[in-house]
Amino acid sequence: MSETRPGATPAARGAVPPARGLVPPARGAVPPALIAEATKRAGLIWITVPGAARPRAAWHTWQDGAAYVLTGPGEQAVPGLDAAREAAITVPSKDTGGQLLTWTATVSRVDPGSPAWAGVIGALLAGRLNPAQEPGGESPARRWARTGQVYRLTPSERTDTES
Repeated sequence: MSETRPGATPAARGAVPPARGLVPPARGAVPPALIAEATKRAGLIWITVPGAARPRAAWHTWQDGAAYVLTGPGEQAVPGLDAAREAAITVPSKDTGGQLLTWTATVSRVDPGSPAWAGVIGALLAGRLNPAQEPGGESPARRWARTGQVYRLTPSERTDTES
């Protein structure tokens, strides 16, 4: 039996990230309710962008039927997400860290100042474990609006299982 460190990511616990590229349907459509429940409960998701060297783990928030991810300087990096129209999202099991399910997402950027931005930025801020802010400095939300990017990952009709 292997020992795990508290707070270790699935990769640190030996979980295998998903394969590169978008995954074709393997076992049929994943019910939208299952996608929502599994993704909402996951502390992180693996994002596979077509053409990227490897999948990237990213913290997120689930809201209004989609996962929202923050990227940018000083934040998590998901290379290629800015140019992607779709991405494969793998949700790890909280019990084993292994792959629970994979779904295909339509990727769209949330513009600072938009109604969607206003609706999700509070949830992202609440979910951020350690937002860097120096005394008297710029708030994380203002910094994200200036230098970060927020992406909405919406389950597409091509959603499929991988487990």
